[in-house]
Amino acid sequence: MEGIPKAAQPIEPTVVQYTEVKEGMGTVQYQEVPMDVYRHFNIDIGSVDTKEVEKLKAISGWAFKDVDSIGDGMQKIRSLQMKLGSPHLRDKSWDKVFNWVSIQKHINDLEKRQEALWL
Repeated sequence: MEGIPKAAQPIEPTVVQYTEVKEGMGTVQYQEVPMDVYRHFNIDIGSVDTKEVEKLKAISGWAFKDVDSIGDGMQKIRSLQMKLGSPHLRDKSWDKVFNWVSIQKHINDLEKRQEALWL
């Protein structure tokens, strides 16, 4: 568009693609994380960076593994938060949950390796 100042030119809107979490759960997700997780942690999807998204993916992967509904997965997150307590002053509300999920995944991997050695 020649002759029109750049500030006056129309801007293409950003398209956010949503997909289903699991068949039967009936919820939408953004960047492979259910919107309910963003809402639970009060995260604005417009301001989330990739490092935070990776943490939320890990949390939601743990929470929605072997559950039948989105409510069951969210209940797992809530109950874990209650057990762990509030985060430190500079930590985000999901940091403690992410650390626990990461350690638990590492423990499970080590237990699988140990079982393989016994066979």
